[in-house]
Amino acid sequence: MRRNYSLDFFRGVMAFCVAIGHYFYWNGNFSIPLSFILAVDYFFILSGFVLAFSVLNKKEFNCFSFAKARFLRLYPVYIFSILLTFIVLKLLHHHLGKLDFGDIVRILIIGEILPFVQSSSFIFFEPLGLSWSISAELWVGVIFFPVLHFFDKKANQLVFPFLMLIILICFFIINNYSTNYMNIHYHKFDKLMPFGLIRALLGYALGAFIYIIVKYMQNNSTKKSENIISVIQIIIVFFIIYFYAKNDYIKNNEYYSIFLFSLMIISLSFNKGIIFKLTNNIIGNWFGKISYPLYLLHPVGIVINKEIIFSDIFSIPALLFYIIFISIVSILTHIFVENKFLLYFKSKSTKTMKNY
Repeated sequence: MRRNYSLDFFRGVMAFCVAIGHYFYWNGNFSIPLSFILAVDYFFILSGFVLAFSVLNKKEFNCFSFAKARFLRLYPVYIFSILLTFIVLKLLHHHLGKLDFGDIVRILIIGEILPFVQSSSFIFFEPLGLSWSISAELWVGVIFFPVLHFFDKKANQLVFPFLMLIILICFFIINNYSTNYMNIHYHKFDKLMPFGLIRALLGYALGAFIYIIVKYMQNNSTKKSENIISVIQIIIVFFIIYFYAKNDYIKNNEYYSIFLFSLMIISLSFNKGIIFKLTNNIIGNWFGKISYPLYLLHPVGIVINKEIIFSDIFSIPALLFYIIFISIVSILTHIFVENKFLLYFKSKSTKTMKNY
């Protein structure tokens, strides 16, 4: 399947939304919508969609190879971002406390969202805090996708109700027990279950669910009208902007962003429509490539901008510098860290890495 750069484009847009949102909120300026926190749900749903395509089109599936591939895919940028941020904070004389053994284990296994005992004096600095979503993607994924593959190959008629059940249960839990709408990650549903894991499971299940829908529509429907798909894409983008792009948006609407994201991914997956054509290009390609480094590296950009470069961090020059700086750092990280390691791992285990 030819890569859909439009889906990558919106992943990059969501990463920029998070980066700009944190720039303002972490510096005490609440003049922009808090809805940037919903971008993480787009990441989960898109990952679920893409991984479902990979997993469900396999005759042979090895859960250990899958887990290894996912870990190696996420780890280089993750650990580089942590080390770079740690070094910058130390050079700026930030007090970070002392690492204990539990902290080291949690960092090394990308285990931020796992229920470790939080008793150390080590300060949880960014991007470690942001890595709850990376941790959730890894650990939920290595359980969810093997189970999904098993159902698909051994009990295919159960895949659809299995995914529906997960979506309904997760949505019900978040909708009824969330302490802060969708702005929950380390918050606990119970003593052992952070909401972040439930949020990731919901996104993965939705992504897999819409992959099955798209596959069915592509196999059983007549040729899709370009004009109809364009209208659908415009309407979806309009509703996303209408509900979430204002500072006083209704928090109750946060729950429905996941379904709007799902509809957007479905509409773009047909490789047609005006929004697809505008974003399925080299810009979309690069937005996708830098989205992961950008998500983890923007905290160090905020620190550098605030403590070294500008006194007025909300000025136009300061904001432009921040956006250009994190873009360049993310591009360099993709080229010299992410891509280099991916090529290295592929050379060591081509079959494993190319499949996931």
